[in-house]
Amino acid sequence: MGWFSKDSKTIKVEKKEGYVIISLNRPKKFNRINLQMISELNSAIKELQQEEVRSVIMTSLGRDFSIGMDIEEVEKHLSDPKDYFNQFFDHLFSLVLSIREMNAPFIAVVRGRVEGLGFSLSLCCDFILAEISTTFSSPNVNLGVIPIGGLHYFLNRLMGPQKSREIIFTGKVIGSNQAVEMGIVSGIIDEAQLITEAKNLAMYFANQPTQALGASKKLIDGANLPKLHEYLEIEKKICMNLIMSDDFKEGIHSLISEDTKSGFMAD
Repeated sequence: MGWFSKDSKTIKVEKKEGYVIISLNRPKKFNRINLQMISELNSAIKELQQEEVRSVIMTSLGRDFSIGMDIEEVEKHLSDPKDYFNQFFDHLFSLVLSIREMNAPFIAVVRGRVEGLGFSLSLCCDFILAEISTTFSSPNVNLGVIPIGGLHYFLNRLMGPQKSREIIFTGKVIGSNQAVEMGIVSGIIDEAQLITEAKNLAMYFANQPTQALGASKKLIDGANLPKLHEYLEIEKKICMNLIMSDDFKEGIHSLISEDTKSGFMAD
């Protein structure tokens, strides 16, 4: 079974000449990231590391890139969340490190809402191309838990501690124009041309010396402390403590209740 197998349930992987497109594929759930999706993403990227892939596009099917972690699934594990979150973190951190360690440039192509873990996943990539109506946010503060997937690490590198605190502490929604000004987004492109422009950029990188690109990628990442793997270990330790708190459980139950009343949780 190859990494482009049609057996994947939550992602779609398309092998093109010189590059690969990975699409989050839970559009009816607004591409909420559940344990199966993070596992399939991790497996796909691990296999891509063994292939001669020269660039990767990370995108989604449906109107939203991703609204974050699947809180319905999380709610089912609230009575004893440790095993579930340990599995989730193992796949997530392996995924984040693999994206940063690969020589191939990663291009995130986003539209709609890019929230929570979806925001972190896009920031793992080397470039973010967005449609004009795209919004970014980290609403984790409302759940009594920290953002996961390296959000603190990547935001702090991009804009420093002051702006990072503003985004993470308040959960404010950032539009695409503001995201460009903050250095989050590389470019805003009309939705009709978004994937075409991404493919053109992917092909450009596919025709460049991949090892040289990878070396520059590692040097840029290596200039920042703490090292990503060390940061992720700290992030996991803090988050594992927070998920045991009453604040987290109350936050999840409250959000589920609000979304159910509004019809947001429906397929």
